[in-house]
Amino acid sequence: MGKHLLYSALVGGVVGYLVAIAVYLAPTSWGPPPSIVFALCPAALASITVDPSFRAVATVLAPWNALLYAGAGAVIGLFTVARRSN
Repeated sequence: MGKHLLYSALVGGVVGYLVAIAVYLAPTSWGPPPSIVFALCPAALASITVDPSFRAVATVLAPWNALLYAGAGAVIGLFTVARRSN
């Protein structure tokens, strides 16, 4: 049970980190609406008033986003384990 939860959280964290970096690196011509940006990268709410540098995104916003996605991955893993045990 523990391995499955850890794996789900790890995958969620990696995906969350990469999503935050991808949103930052997306071309400005793409111009996604704020609702999509905040749905993909909830940590972007912390950068509403400033335009963060890549360093700030990589060291602050992306890890926050990774924690959120890792938590979601752990919850999904927990439900998967609970469903398999029944």
